[in-house]
Amino acid sequence: MNIGGEAPSIEPFSQTITENGKSKGVVKISVKGATASEVYNRLPDAWYYTFSPVEAGGSLSYFYRDACYVTMGATEYTTVSEKDQYGRRKRWGSCKLVDDTRAYHFIGVINE
Repeated sequence: MNIGGEAPSIEPFSQTITENGKSKGVVKISVKGATASEVYNRLPDAWYYTFSPVEAGGSLSYFYRDACYVTMGATEYTTVSEKDQYGRRKRWGSCKLVDDTRAYHFIGVINE
């Protein structure tokens, strides 16, 4: 079975600063509606630094994160699957038709 594909065509960025006795981290995102915004200021999930999928207990486990940008007229809403300090999806903007529980995909015209 062949799982995966080609590497994404982006230039990855990583910066490491070491201070003995301290552990801290940050996750940032650059997506329309939340350009270069901080998602959270804590150590990122260990999955960010390993291969996906991995075999665990006889089945495959996948690292998955999503992001969604919704625009309707002057309304803009962006959300990512990373959780904020309250356990909700991190979001920017607001819209009456969506909430912070999932990534939304609309096709067509919606009048709000």
